Amino acid sequence: QAASSSSGGCPLRKWLGPAAGLVFNPKGHLSCPPAIVAARAALASTAPVRQLRPQQLHVKLAAVAAIAAAVNVPCGAARE
Repeated sequence: QAASSSSGGCPLRKWLGPAAGLVFNPKGHLSCPPAIVAARAALASTAPVRQLRPQQLHVKLAAVAAIAAAVNVPCGAARE
């Protein structure tokens, strides 16, 4: 790893292959796609996210797990 970071190459760039252009900007730094940045900004401005910000990590993880479980419930199971 030390050799790749000293020469300016990133092991992640090699692993991503052709998709590296989506993750890395022309200077070689990591960058998020504009759609991800916009989605994060929209979520950060909501009241539930602002209320979770000062909470402890285990509370945040429980909230994320609950939201993920609720979103992944199939529509048919929710009706029954």
